[in-house]
Amino acid sequence: MTLCSSCTPFDIRALLLAAAASPVLRASKRKYGQQPDGNPVYAGYEDFRHGIPRFFAQHENLTALKESVPGCDLCATIWRQYSANAVPQELEEEELRRGLGAERVWMGTMGWDGQLHALPLVGAFQYGSRGENRMLASFEVCAVRGNEPQDNGHLLARSIYDSSGSEECLGLARDWLHNCVQRHKGCRPSSLILPTLPTRVIDVLNVGDANPTVTLVDGEGRREGFAALSYCWGPDRDLILTKDTEASLRAGLELDKFPLTLRHAIVAAHKLRLRYIWIDAICIQQDSAEDWAREAAKMRNVYKGSVVTIAAASASRASEGMFRPRASTSYCYLPWLNGEDPPRKVFLRPPSEIWDATLNSSILNTRAWCLQECLLAPRTLWFGQQQISFECSQGNIDEAGRSTKSTEAYRSKIHMQAMSKDKLALLYKAYRLIGIPPVVRVPSLTFKNLSLDQSLRGNLKGMLMYSSYWFQGLLETASGMGLTYYDQWREIVGHYCARNITVASDVLPALSGLADDFSRLTGDAYYAGLWKSDIIRGLNWNRNPTSRKKHERRKTLEEYIAPSWSWASITGRSVTFGGRSEKHYIICSAGVVDIKTEPSTEDPYGKLKSGFIILRGPFLELDVSDPCDLKDPSFPALSDYISTLLVSTNSEAGAEYVQQHEGHEGQRFGLLHLCSMRNVTPPEFTDASLLLLESCPNGDWKRVSMFGVRTDLDKAFLDEREKVFMKEFDGLKWKRKTIKII
Repeated sequence: MTLCSSCTPFDIRALLLAAAASPVLRASKRKYGQQPDGNPVYAGYEDFRHGIPRFFAQHENLTALKESVPGCDLCATIWRQYSANAVPQELEEEELRRGLGAERVWMGTMGWDGQLHALPLVGAFQYGSRGENRMLASFEVCAVRGNEPQDNGHLLARSIYDSSGSEECLGLARDWLHNCVQRHKGCRPSSLILPTLPTRVIDVLNVGDANPTVTLVDGEGRREGFAALSYCWGPDRDLILTKDTEASLRAGLELDKFPLTLRHAIVAAHKLRLRYIWIDAICIQQDSAEDWAREAAKMRNVYKGSVVTIAAASASRASEGMFRPRASTSYCYLPWLNGEDPPRKVFLRPPSEIWDATLNSSILNTRAWCLQECLLAPRTLWFGQQQISFECSQGNIDEAGRSTKSTEAYRSKIHMQAMSKDKLALLYKAYRLIGIPPVVRVPSLTFKNLSLDQSLRGNLKGMLMYSSYWFQGLLETASGMGLTYYDQWREIVGHYCARNITVASDVLPALSGLADDFSRLTGDAYYAGLWKSDIIRGLNWNRNPTSRKKHERRKTLEEYIAPSWSWASITGRSVTFGGRSEKHYIICSAGVVDIKTEPSTEDPYGKLKSGFIILRGPFLELDVSDPCDLKDPSFPALSDYISTLLVSTNSEAGAEYVQQHEGHEGQRFGLLHLCSMRNVTPPEFTDASLLLLESCPNGDWKRVSMFGVRTDLDKAFLDEREKVFMKEFDGLKWKRKTIKII
């Protein structure tokens, strides 16, 4: 430990104690956005404390810090992180001497929340005279495991083990699991009876023997604890269950015959003191379509019923293995000045080594199937590149000792548990049966929004406000924005679609377990990824194109996937829904006359044979043969708007059209006015949602695109082109028509 004269007086213990002593910002004082000192404060944070960015004055400027690098571990650590993230121009001598580079370097902490961040992060900051600022580097303060300071250990992370497969590391995982099973009331099942074993499981009883073997056995309806594995197969098919391999697997196969990822998972299950583990490659017959379909439909119950799901996030293929050795890293050590002689040392770890930095971007977390596998599981043990971590409905804990809650609502086990244990679930179902929506809005008048800068029409609109009352369950999120169950579903679908799926026809099966859960919790009917009680809002989707450079037609598929009105009918990246939250008020223009989907397997939430929806609403037939070259003299401004969207390589509307369009002789096109959506919280806006439909040879219609038109613009502030468009749109002659969309 070598420090320069500027860094020697720095007391890391005093800084962390000051950060912990900072007052919690109470809910009444929380606001969205930035506070005057630059600290972000969100209403949903439960334990937010301001940062102390100017706790210790270090070097006079960045040049002085750089010059101290050869003789100071702390300066070298800060400079290493700053220079790695800076653009080359910022590292030139002239740049270091001017602007923020000429300002003093401070050591302090960032704003933090004990519930979400667990521990305060230490940073190096610079502040300019005109309010500008930057963070040069940030660190987590860690104690060496087994040599922790005697006081305030809760403010320190811990050093990680040499390997994620070591006895110590797996012992830590076992302690996490035991603690959750025994002490977390929220993680306990409603029934004390263990779930039944899956149809087939792997018996790991003999893994601890001198010549370890594992055996494939039948579950036979027995009730015992088991683990499940979530992993990436990759191209490897070295050992799978087939008619040819079943006999040897049932007789008992040597552990070293298994692919490395599977072998490691089997060892982990044994170390967790679980006798059985379920792995799809070994427990589902891979050369039998009937067995695969039957067992795939049960997969949701496998993950829900497991004691823990082992997630091999560090492995990209079955042969890679999930245990990782940790390279020895040179850290900056600082004294913990609590009166001990000699003082113990703590070290600074960069945020790039915090577990979720690489875990969230791991190959496993880009896999579509993994989302429901982990959300359905009551507990997930993650084996990442840098650390192992444990996740349950109480939050996350990692190998370094950080205990946090998920900040991503869509992948929160807390929400899944909250929905499954909601005592008012039956009441919510009753509300839906009698037609009470999830959110009821009561209008009221206000004069707060009156402005001389607005027209009379704009002021009259601003006087009408809505108060929202939630009637069907509300999920709290880290942002403070409440989500209804349907909001949560749309969040899940949006992120799910950004993940990779190898087999296109798996898009609905890979979500079927979650759909089953939502159906049980809401009592609602499910149609190709959408819900009957939320169907109009659900039809307002756009899918981000895979490429923004060129839209490509979807390859002809051997299997039917989904009806054209479902987000599952096209490929792409994440899905966005107009009116994503129930706080967006929808005025339905069209109504559902009938809707039906026909499953192709025993799973009502899985693959489909067909589907249709019959809508009745305002319809506008387009007198064109190709909407991409739309030149309808009846509405030239609207036709130009549609054509521009469809030919744009940067638009969701164009990407969908390229995939969905199938021409035929005498084809017709039309617009269906689906609804108007108004955001009743600032910023307020109103959009009309329009479906672009094309005729099919049998007389039905097919969705080929969707787009919105802003309808609440104050015409006093529009340019001439916008005025022409709005006048034309307001004068369109819609005719109510009943349309069957397949």
